[in-house]
Amino acid sequence: GVAAATVVILFAVPLLAAEKEASGAKQSHNFPVLDIFSKKTSKVETVADSIEYLKDTKKVIAKGNVVVQHEDVRLTADYAEVDTETKKVYAKGHVIIFSRDSPVAKSEEVHYDFATHSGHFPDGRIINFPWFIAAEDIEQVRRGVKVAKNASITTCNFEKPHFDIRARKVTVYDNDKMIATNVRLYVLDKPVFWWPYLVIPLQTVDRNLPFSVSVGHNSRFGTYIETTKGISLTKNIWGKLHADWRSKRGVGGGVDIDYDF
Repeated sequence: GVAAATVVILFAVPLLAAEKEASGAKQSHNFPVLDIFSKKTSKVETVADSIEYLKDTKKVIAKGNVVVQHEDVRLTADYAEVDTETKKVYAKGHVIIFSRDSPVAKSEEVHYDFATHSGHFPDGRIINFPWFIAAEDIEQVRRGVKVAKNASITTCNFEKPHFDIRARKVTVYDNDKMIATNVRLYVLDKPVFWWPYLVIPLQTVDRNLPFSVSVGHNSRFGTYIETTKGISLTKNIWGKLHADWRSKRGVGGGVDIDYDF
């Protein structure tokens, strides 16, 4: 009796399916699991004193106290043209780029692509506290990576800083390091030192040591000159290189390496 019932059920299922197909009945099935993998992109939102939408070009013209927001990146300016489809923005007038509410770059004129997080900042400035980088030309190649040409690096936020490090090219990796080439150190606008290559750590203030020199004399070492150079390998690995000279002990050196778990 059980075997007979099983056979009836097995044959009944395909027969019912065939009847529905023949009658033209259509059923749509929603699979919630597909929604998990569906790609959703955030829109670019624009707020300003005056906003005009050009339907033909799908472009927003914003004037006065402009704020353009996309995810955690925000742009403020006096004027902006926003392409709502490509997410490209042209802005001018006191332009500042914010990432997670912290200012990271500024210029008087900016071309920025919110889709790829790339941009062009002529005569711009990069802010990576406590460092300020001013350059003739700044290119953001991708999120968190900027290249500055003919740049000036300093921690002095004055119009004419007491000291600055001038480089032909500086690559900035946010919250990691800066790599500068053809570097000259200027103090009171006078050149005092030159490096072909310089790496400046950026992780936190206590790790932010590009270069230091200590000179003195004591009974243990005699006259000494101690130099320290900060290094940054990745965001999680950094340290210091030491090269010392002591009149009683000669030349010595070493390295300190730290790892952030």
